[in-house]
Amino acid sequence: MPPLLPEAPETAEPADDRARLIGFLSPTPIGTDELARAAGLSVRVVQTTLLELELDGRIERHGSGTVSLLG
Repeated sequence: MPPLLPEAPETAEPADDRARLIGFLSPTPIGTDELARAAGLSVRVVQTTLLELELDGRIERHGSGTVSLLG
């Protein structure tokens, strides 16, 4: 019998991450690193969630590496 793998640590649900991130977004552009720090999420989770929000037409990306919430 193969050895059992340790269980992955529990993480927040993606929907919770998305809602948390949206709470830190506004029409004022913010950098992804700053957004990750403010939301307490990893940069990877922030980038993935921002991509989803961009595909949904909820955010705008700016040339300076910042993002803002669309009205």
